[in-house]
Amino acid sequence: MLTPVNRRTFNSQGEGTNSHGDYPRAIRELGEALKIPVLDMIEQTRILLEKAGPEGAKKIFLWTKAGEYPYYPRGISDDTHFQISGAHEVCRLMIEEIKAKVPLLVPCIK
Repeated sequence: MLTPVNRRTFNSQGEGTNSHGDYPRAIRELGEALKIPVLDMIEQTRILLEKAGPEGAKKIFLWTKAGEYPYYPRGISDDTHFQISGAHEVCRLMIEEIKAKVPLLVPCIK
């Protein structure tokens, strides 16, 4: 099981905030009750976003300027979906979570 990833949401101190309500906690509790690993992606992406900061996190998410991409001729400011490089970073974090919490899968990861 895994928790959702964070959106680009910050409080006034620049700390990442949870925009998913009780859902991540419910996943952790269910994983504990079922005795199965939970990949805590909300926590891992919170750390990533806090390191980047509110402005730097725009490079992780789909923030583009007008004319930068053909699919978004007027640009886009999307705090939910990742740029390609952001998606790669989140995948790297997920692999690290798998290595830490599901060691039986480590031989399957290349």
